[in-house]
Amino acid sequence: MLIEAGVQLGLALQGDSRLHGLAREARWAAKQAGLSDKEALALVSSNIEQILGLNSAVNASQAYTGDFVLWDGNPLRGEGSVVVAVRE
Repeated sequence: MLIEAGVQLGLALQGDSRLHGLAREARWAAKQAGLSDKEALALVSSNIEQILGLNSAVNASQAYTGDFVLWDGNPLRGEGSVVVAVRE
């Protein structure tokens, strides 16, 4: 398996038309690969940042300046809704 070999994986979309289903896609991919919910979220968040080198210049004294979405509920399970979405 690629993950066991240390390969950093992530899920991405082309365009915004399927963005609403990205969390479900992450859940499905994680289920097929035997990953935890935390690892599933990383497929569409922190892993992408690491792959693209977006967080390499950030240290503890700097504030986060990227896009983010705050959910009420578990988006991996199709629960809850978006509370806040910020696009920088």
